Amino acid sequence: NESEFAYQESGIAIPSLTLNTSGKHQRDNAAAAICAARRLYPTLDSDAIRSRLSNCTVAGRQQLLPGSPDILLDVAHNPVSFRALAETLRSGCPNRRILAVIGMMKDKDATASLHELRSLVNEIIVVKVNSPRSFAAKDLCEIAQSVGFNARCADSLDTAFALLHNSQGGHDLGLVAGSFYLAGDYLTWRRCAGIA
Repeated sequence: NESEFAYQESGIAIPSLTLNTSGKHQRDNAAAAICAARRLYPTLDSDAIRSRLSNCTVAGRQQLLPGSPDILLDVAHNPVSFRALAETLRSGCPNRRILAVIGMMKDKDATASLHELRSLVNEIIVVKVNSPRSFAAKDLCEIAQSVGFNARCADSLDTAFALLHNSQGGHDLGLVAGSFYLAGDYLTWRRCAGIA
């Protein structure tokens, strides 16, 4: 089963572990967490570890929100996390027409980050994140276009998020990525808009 994995280190092997999150990087993160938990709590048994991992959720980490269209929310904000997001899109969302809302901090490598999504995302709506560290939408849009994206600026987060949910937009998957701030703003907008 592709969603199951095993943890092994000297003195312990725990088979049949599952996570509520996707991506190989999340299994790697879980293995690091198990190792730390076993050092802190030596009496923690395999069943407790298995139960806690299978019930663990992390809001905003490749979180799939079903709807019409489905929305994938990810706090990817640097090239490594965008690479993990790209892996998930390749393996879990093949042949989807993806519209992304992207906002990033100007101290991040936007060019390398966006390059990871280049062959996977059909269109990008660029926004300014609610932080003084944010790229101006115009500047980030120019970077996205230089990477090869069909990209445009939105005049507000509300506008961008509404476009993401427009079922007439020609996409069947919406993506929100680039910043923890943006993920939080999207979840707040979604709740205020009455979207379950």
